[in-house]
Amino acid sequence: MIATVRLLALAGFAAAFVSHATAETPPTTRLAYATESSSQFDRRCYALYSIALDGSDVRLLSMQPRPIAGIDWGPTARKIAYADSWGPALSLWAVEPNDLDLDWFTTRDIWDDSYPSWSPDGRRIAMMSNRAGNDEIHIVEAAELDADRVDYAKTHDPTNITHTPVDERWPAWSPVGDVIAFVSDRSGTFQIHLTDPNGANVRQITHARDFPDGITRPPMAWSPDGRTLAFSARVGKRYDIYFQRLGDRSPRRLTNSAGHDWSPTYSPSGDRIAFASSRTPNVRQPGVAQIWMMHANGSAQEHVANGVGGTVTQVDWSPLLPASR
Repeated sequence: MIATVRLLALAGFAAAFVSHATAETPPTTRLAYATESSSQFDRRCYALYSIALDGSDVRLLSMQPRPIAGIDWGPTARKIAYADSWGPALSLWAVEPNDLDLDWFTTRDIWDDSYPSWSPDGRRIAMMSNRAGNDEIHIVEAAELDADRVDYAKTHDPTNITHTPVDERWPAWSPVGDVIAFVSDRSGTFQIHLTDPNGANVRQITHARDFPDGITRPPMAWSPDGRTLAFSARVGKRYDIYFQRLGDRSPRRLTNSAGHDWSPTYSPSGDRIAFASSRTPNVRQPGVAQIWMMHANGSAQEHVANGVGGTVTQVDWSPLLPASR
């Protein structure tokens, strides 16, 4: 009888051990953010971090002497694309958040390539580039070979999909994959337009009647269902977060604070938006932008983090991260 009890207890312990050993951490998400700060020698320093949603577990991903111009998590959350300029011009890079492996995939030459936005399948990246002499929307190949490695076609020239004499800026690829949003001044002020990925079927969705000063602060963000765009615009003295549903005539304002609010980014479920805000002065550095969060309808706005590393310039919410053991 005692032997039987011991065997049952041992079996229970073994089952519990196996269950614990094989249990996976539930999928979660993180925020990536870029910062700007001054060093002790009064030199500007720019960095890319990731942070947990509660403001803990800050991880430094990259640091450079020049501004980071755009960040975007890849669709599998294994890569973050961003633009910086170690050389004479802005180039696109991608970093793996877990092991800091770095890939470079546009030429560090005389052109500025910035504000990357992944296609939903991870095979292409839309970007802003001045290769044509002015800012245009280009697409570069970024074929994803497997779950752990992305191989970038460094030898292939990006494809210009806008071809206009005016500036076209800050692409945002729809999570549905059928359209790319961008900002253009082809109507006289910078307003949001949509285009098919091949450059066809361009249409304007914001207008000077709502934003007489135009949309002048990047970036934009799609809701996960591809039906809504969130963006920052200035009407009066401050930048606030707005959203525009496709098919609606008028945008809706989500924030109205004492500071500037910009860089909205949706959670994977679409129920929350993280953003950068200068509304709460930092005790040590007044006016330093911080990370905030709110419900997608603008309610329950709350402070998340002060932005370790300096003033926050951009925020991007990750897709669901792969479960870990």
